[in-house]
Amino acid sequence: MMDCSRRINLPESTYFHLLGCKEEITDLFLRKFRCVVELSGPEPNRSHPASVKAEKVYEKRTSLGPVVSVWRGDLTKLDADVVVNSANEDLDHAGGLARALVEAGGPIIEKDSKDYIKANGRIKTGEYAVTRPGNLPCKCLLHVVGPVWFKEAAKRCDDELSESIKNVLRYVNQHKDIKSVAIPAVSSGIFGFPVQRCADIIVNMIHSFCFTVKETHVKEIRLVNNNDPAIQAMKSACESSFGPSEDLSGATSGPPDQQRPTTRSMTANLQPSPTTSSYKQALMQPSAHRPSTEKSQPITIDSLTLHLKHGRLIQDQKVFQDRLNFSRASMNTGTTVEGRDPRADISDKSSNSRDSETPCLIINAMSDEDAEEAEVWLTNIPHPHPVSIHNNLVLLFGQEEHDFLSSPDFPNVTIKEKLSYGMSGLEIDGFPQDKFKGVIQAERLLLDVQEKHAVTLEEELVAATVVWFYKNESGARRYPAKANREIEKAFVTQSDIKLRSEPHHSIFIKNITAEGKDGAFWLERRTLFNSSKDVQTRCHPDDWLSQVVKVNRQAFLDRAKEFREDKLTLVKMEKIHNRYLSKIFQYKKGGSRFMGAQQLYQVVPKQFTRLVCDVGFQRVFSNPTDPNLGKGIYFTNTPKRAVGVFQTPKEESGLIYIFQAEVLTGNSTEGRKYLPVLVPKKSSVHKSEPANILDLYDTLVNTVNSIDPWSSTSIYVIPDSFRANPQYLFTVRR
Repeated sequence: MMDCSRRINLPESTYFHLLGCKEEITDLFLRKFRCVVELSGPEPNRSHPASVKAEKVYEKRTSLGPVVSVWRGDLTKLDADVVVNSANEDLDHAGGLARALVEAGGPIIEKDSKDYIKANGRIKTGEYAVTRPGNLPCKCLLHVVGPVWFKEAAKRCDDELSESIKNVLRYVNQHKDIKSVAIPAVSSGIFGFPVQRCADIIVNMIHSFCFTVKETHVKEIRLVNNNDPAIQAMKSACESSFGPSEDLSGATSGPPDQQRPTTRSMTANLQPSPTTSSYKQALMQPSAHRPSTEKSQPITIDSLTLHLKHGRLIQDQKVFQDRLNFSRASMNTGTTVEGRDPRADISDKSSNSRDSETPCLIINAMSDEDAEEAEVWLTNIPHPHPVSIHNNLVLLFGQEEHDFLSSPDFPNVTIKEKLSYGMSGLEIDGFPQDKFKGVIQAERLLLDVQEKHAVTLEEELVAATVVWFYKNESGARRYPAKANREIEKAFVTQSDIKLRSEPHHSIFIKNITAEGKDGAFWLERRTLFNSSKDVQTRCHPDDWLSQVVKVNRQAFLDRAKEFREDKLTLVKMEKIHNRYLSKIFQYKKGGSRFMGAQQLYQVVPKQFTRLVCDVGFQRVFSNPTDPNLGKGIYFTNTPKRAVGVFQTPKEESGLIYIFQAEVLTGNSTEGRKYLPVLVPKKSSVHKSEPANILDLYDTLVNTVNSIDPWSSTSIYVIPDSFRANPQYLFTVRR
């Protein structure tokens, strides 16, 4: 049952990336976070209306020849020589006009865009890149990056938009085979530039071009948009700069050249003028007409990253967040802001009056904790920097996993394995859309490895407490670990099964018999439990082996007080009941070699908490920040110490999962980095006698006090999981 629901507003680029791998993201969220997700928003072909009928609303012939006109129309069908696309710094054509142009023009546009970014890097504000048009009726696409609007930096934004349009006009004027250009309201969509201000700047730059250029081959400059606010703003700006429109009574429903077929041969598209540089040079070389801007310097304020240009700093964080959450109501260019903190788009989850076309992800989760973890994971991906996946299960990768990482499932991305002492994982980088898919596929691969490893650990756990034998007149034989686990699960549910592993017997639980190609057998169950019928049961296979302690119970209130003293807030408390682990632990505890047990603590990432409840503590499940005491499973003496010793979320308010366990520490010695966890004791009676290599210390610790060995010890390292019995799982915040 899904008890928690969240609605997360998404940038259009993120929405369309997720839409492109909907099945994969659904599978990932279900397996990793126990969440059912639903994408809601516009269909890809609705992001930019393709059925807008072309209509001229303004036209004026300037004294030097170019005709300036304003159109209500569809840029994907416009037969201008150059069509301008309002792009982002990565040429990531994920939504809006950019997506519509790609869908109409075909994959060649995305290919050229990726090739350009790979060769030249991200495009700075004011700059542009040129790509082939594919199936579009224009000669080429010019992708210009306009500014993101900030009221506090209005003058800079105005200058950058002016520079963007100036560079567009400079490009078309330098290529004599270009007779017409179509320009949308650059930056007026999700970049938040005020529409009328945007129109005034664009038209002013066109006016300056028309009356300062002595001679030009450009015959027509069209201002084309598909929404009324932008169209009216452009018309008003033209009337102010050029005067009233000429008579439109004889105008057609579209430009004359728009009446012709909407396809041209690729050869014709790529023929440059003899007096201009080749198209290939224009495509692959960095533009020479770029504004001189200082290098962007990132600075972090309260977990928000600002990119500073021209030495200006926007100091008001609230205004910064508000601007990044600006309305999409007037969007007409469909571009997105890459590199901004995506949390600005998910701050409000309570409104029920949202536009149904607003891109969003709806998360239905088993708990608030699951939903929050899913949301945090999602917000970390859209950043422009490489995505790091911290997961020690990378250490278990074999040839199959490495072959998969180098397969076509990971196109156009770079994947680096980071195998460090105590913290391993993957780093994935590439173009945004490819990076999204790469991260999702890598996470699913890690889940496959996790599930496979969990089965192996469960087989070992079951085999340590319960052993099944099959017998006949010739003797008794023990089932292999895989078959042993299958039979035990069938015994718990009282179900007859056919073994999927060797020896592939048919098991009849009610009769306690088995049949196979090698004959018929009686079954025998030997166990550490008090009774051969004693089993560990779950109400449902997906149930956790834990029980939530209600917040009004005294046990919860007492522990909450203890955590408050350590400046931690207790969110949830669960008591763990794992009969297998408990029985093995009690069996070991009863041995003569252990002097006693202690209550110790360990921080575990959310995705491994259930595994700890099911199969116990494992070295790959926890991430000590500095594992300098040797190789093994780390614990601390207090929850506060655990938060300092283990890796915890970067977000100050992030959830932290702390296990309390009863741990057999026994005899200990001081640990050192790279030291094996099983250390032989030194002979202290007769120095001439060699040490007994089978007489080992039980635990490695950070300090040893000969008088009171537990007085100053805060970190313990044990060699195997069966020496620790998980008792409680605490979910806390700082």
